[in-house]
Amino acid sequence: MQAYELVVIGGGPGGIEAARRGAAAGLQTALIHNTPIGGRATWSSLLPSKAWLQVAETTHKAEGYPLQSGPSTLDHEALRQWIKQASTSQSDFQRKLLTEAGVTILSGTAAWHSPGQVTYHASETEEERISYRHLIVAGGSGPRFLPLVKPNMDRLIAPKISPKLNEIPRHLIMMGGGVTGTEYAFAFAALGAEVTILQKGAQLLPTMDAEVVRAFTAYLTEHFPVTVKTGVTVAAARQEGERVIVTGADGTTYTGDYGFIAISRSADLSFFPELPAGLEQLPGGFIAVDRWSRTSLPDVYAIGDMTGAPMMANRARSQAREAIRAILGQIDDTPLPVTMEAIYTQPNVVQIGTMTAGPDSSFQTLNWNGNLKATIGHYAQG
Repeated sequence: MQAYELVVIGGGPGGIEAARRGAAAGLQTALIHNTPIGGRATWSSLLPSKAWLQVAETTHKAEGYPLQSGPSTLDHEALRQWIKQASTSQSDFQRKLLTEAGVTILSGTAAWHSPGQVTYHASETEEERISYRHLIVAGGSGPRFLPLVKPNMDRLIAPKISPKLNEIPRHLIMMGGGVTGTEYAFAFAALGAEVTILQKGAQLLPTMDAEVVRAFTAYLTEHFPVTVKTGVTVAAARQEGERVIVTGADGTTYTGDYGFIAISRSADLSFFPELPAGLEQLPGGFIAVDRWSRTSLPDVYAIGDMTGAPMMANRARSQAREAIRAILGQIDDTPLPVTMEAIYTQPNVVQIGTMTAGPDSSFQTLNWNGNLKATIGHYAQG
């Protein structure tokens, strides 16, 4: 049986950070991953969305400037190859960092076996036990679909499928107004699509400050062909020929030529074939952790999306660093480091930490018109 001081499950941003930090601190470390290094963030969610945003921003940027140019045409095959190349390059770089840190990288699947042990499958026919002193689970999350709201690989799509598009939608129905939905809505609108966003809550970007979101929403709907419908619970989505029809819980229908599903995400708990007795969970199935990312199980930590919102790569990395500190016995009374949440639209929407109104809170509001970059960039509003 192989034995390690630290075993990390998951090859996404949080798992990579935890393994690197652990090995750098002298812990004999193994990282077990069942997706290419970089995880979903690099291969199917975060990086592809940023590629779409870069294309949209570059295409839209010339408007309003003293430039003359012909109409832009998006080469979808070139975009697919660009995303693949960027994902491969990023994955190779992250693997190099892990190797240089001394991390043992094990490709395959892992499953909880018992306290101190995991089961590792390098293939369907190869099984072995690996013992650990400390375990960090960074399983990430996956998109949550409903029986009547799921992609069909044609005109009902989701983030992972977006690079396979061969045209820009004429009218896109965006189901979900969180980070993913808002970023993709901006990207497609900037590329010329009419976009209708259906958001269950009272505002876009529900984890962001309401005043900031109001200003951003006003800018988005004034400068782009975007309509925002709040208070809409999506009940069903279907394709009829070249039309997509989305039905709300109240029976209202919304019609476009494409539908994009970005309603929510759920924790990937596949590492636990059966949840261990005593493992505490949060509503929605996420894993409960303390300030140091410790679960209710001894020597077992959880980081990243599987611990709930906000689901951000930089939060996962921050949790990884704090978990390693706890493993090294560096627990103290310092508060949890704040993390930055950024929406990469144009303009960006950024929040550092949690903005909560209260008697001890103070805020300052500045006018965009006084910001030189915003004025030059033609988004001085709010």
